[in-house]
Amino acid sequence: MSRSPVKIVVVGGSYGGVGFISNYFKEAKKLQRPVEITLIDRRDYRHNCLGSFRALVQPDFSTALWAPYTSLFPQGQGHKVVQGSLKEVHHHHIVLESGDSIAFDYLVLATGSYNPAPAKIQGITSYKQAVALNEQYHKAVQAARHITVVGAGACGVELAGEIAHAFPDKKLTVIHAGARPVDYPGFADEFKAAAAKHLRDLGIDLVLNERVSVEGLDMEHPVLEGRRQIQLKCQQRTIETDLVFLSTGYVVDTSYLRTLVPENKAADYPNFDPSSLVDQRTHRIKANAHMQIDHPAFAHIFTIGDCSNAYETATAASCTYASPILAKNVIKLIQDGNGSPSLLTKPDLPKVMLLATGPRNGVAMLPIFGTRFGNFFARMLKSKDLFSKMMWQSMNLEAPRV
Repeated sequence: MSRSPVKIVVVGGSYGGVGFISNYFKEAKKLQRPVEITLIDRRDYRHNCLGSFRALVQPDFSTALWAPYTSLFPQGQGHKVVQGSLKEVHHHHIVLESGDSIAFDYLVLATGSYNPAPAKIQGITSYKQAVALNEQYHKAVQAARHITVVGAGACGVELAGEIAHAFPDKKLTVIHAGARPVDYPGFADEFKAAAAKHLRDLGIDLVLNERVSVEGLDMEHPVLEGRRQIQLKCQQRTIETDLVFLSTGYVVDTSYLRTLVPENKAADYPNFDPSSLVDQRTHRIKANAHMQIDHPAFAHIFTIGDCSNAYETATAASCTYASPILAKNVIKLIQDGNGSPSLLTKPDLPKVMLLATGPRNGVAMLPIFGTRFGNFFARMLKSKDLFSKMMWQSMNLEAPRV
């Protein structure tokens, strides 16, 4: 007698979601029962946001950043891709903004985050729309004489570096509220100093310890064209600029969890509050060491990537390290049925960061024979194609030549 397929729903088709799916198929040969995976993403194509700033200065690079989901799954096995946005999560089904309901036995939440454009483009669901908007931004960069980037985290450093490399004659200023760029917890001070020196070596005016407010510049309007002045209070000077990019902060939307309650709430968890599942400061989902939602009622729901607090600093690298463990844990639960298998613990994440500032430049922090910095490692590992070839390979496609 055939058994009904196990239904796995994955929400988010980027590094976390696709990483889980790819690793699932590597491990799935061990399973003795059929499984159907449904991938849900709000976009029609997968976006490699790591290359967004290269596409800004080199628009033809956009063709390497967007890959269709058409070859992600093997054919004829019941797997499918659904374009849609997540609205509600319930104990064994989700509801999309369209009103469609999709049942699951296991759920992987990999809904990511939103960074200011052009890193990620909020509200865009079609790659053609995204490419057209990128072309508008590119024309704005071409026309500008003085460009200002507000924020010197990883995105701000890469954005400024790509513009400086492609348009060395433009005046470029980076304004950062902190004392050091890329000032993330646990990363070496030498790495942060190397990033600052690198920007200045590119001819960029790096302004530190200066918090500015630019009228009209916010997460909803992260790119402002037009001549304006920016007051630097600490340095007591004024910057004249005609194009401003916001490159600070990110937004995580996990409001879909407001509907998630245990099946036997009244009997088992009478005081349960869905808000307890989310860090109220960052809005990231609280995850346990096995990357499940950190509550005993939801052992069948996992989370990975920017929407999860499994790692302090959310990066694409964290998905690379964590997705194999996530896939193995889901398979362990499927194999064990209603038992309590011994699940694997998420790996410690080494302090890795690669900053690409043009096809031949960058700064790297790698835990290889001690900490290493400089152009060589960034160029060899990231700067040339910004992992686009790797992204296409994960989609079972051949990357286009750019």
